[in-house]
This record gives sequence, C-alpha cells and structure tokens, in this order.
Amino acid sequence: MFNGFVSLTVLSVVNCNVMSIQSFAFSDLQTLSYLSLSENPLSSIDNTTIHLIPNIVHLCLSHTRLAHIGYGAFANNHMLRKLDLSFSSVFVLKQDMLIGLDN
Repeated sequence: MFNGFVSLTVLSVVNCNVMSIQSFAFSDLQTLSYLSLSENPLSSIDNTTIHLIPNIVHLCLSHTRLAHIGYGAFANNHMLRKLDLSFSSVFVLKQDMLIGLDN
C-alpha cells in the first residue's frame, strides 16, 4: 500500500473514515516511528497489521471504534513507548494482546 515510502517516519491518517486496514498494509514502512489512525471508525487490528513496523514508537488509536486487537499484534514492536487507546471501544486488554511489549 505504501510502496516507495521507505523513508517515511511519520504517518497521520486522522479522521479519514478508515474502517479497516489490510494485513501487511504497513509492511514496507520499516522506518515509521509515529502512526496515528485516530478519529476513524476502525473496529479491529489483526496480528499482521502493526507488528511489521519494527521502529514504531508512538501509536495513536484514540477516538476509534476499536474493540478487537489480535493476539500478538505488537509482538515485534519492541520500540513502542506510547500506545494511545483513549476514547476507543477497548474495554479490556488481555495479556496476549500485549505480548512482545517491553514497557
């Protein structure tokens, strides 16, 4: 999806009516450190969406309808320091959703 943007470090897709994200959509964004998908009607993140962004530091999923986070969705995101789920529909974070996070 983002072929050719290999040096991209910041991506903000705020209030763009994103309802779903294809698996591996961000797999070419190896240098991405900040991603905001806030204010979208996004309802789920599967385990192949975010974990392929190894240098992500800040992930903003606030003000979404996010209710499901796939098992191990953050398994390779060892650099992740801020995960913003405020005002989303996530009520419970199961431990298996956070596998791989150091902090």
